[in-house]
Amino acid sequence: MNLPRIMLGACLLLAAPALSGCAIGLVKSLHNVSYLEQAPIPANTNSKPIERDVTRNVLLGFLNNTDFVDNGWKSFQKLCPNGTIMNPMVRHSTDLGFLAYKEQLHFSGTCVSNIEIE
Repeated sequence: MNLPRIMLGACLLLAAPALSGCAIGLVKSLHNVSYLEQAPIPANTNSKPIERDVTRNVLLGFLNNTDFVDNGWKSFQKLCPNGTIMNPMVRHSTDLGFLAYKEQLHFSGTCVSNIEIE
């Protein structure tokens, strides 16, 4: 008669870590913010802010995309095809979950046209 109770207890014991991870939600960690010297943008130029987010999912330590930083930077540069990116900044963070995590890169900067770089 106690066998169903033991089985139920064992199932709850095994499911507790997964359920607690779902109940708590994801844990966010900010690892690094990198930026170059913030240069003033000349007044006689056309400028617009640009941003790009890139994500990589990791499950049980297995990576499916090892070039996501390079690919993210290239896709960020494509937002300013005929100009210069000034004041670039990159934020690297992770969202931790149960047996998996998500790495995120957030690129931001200002696309400036009609400027000559010395």
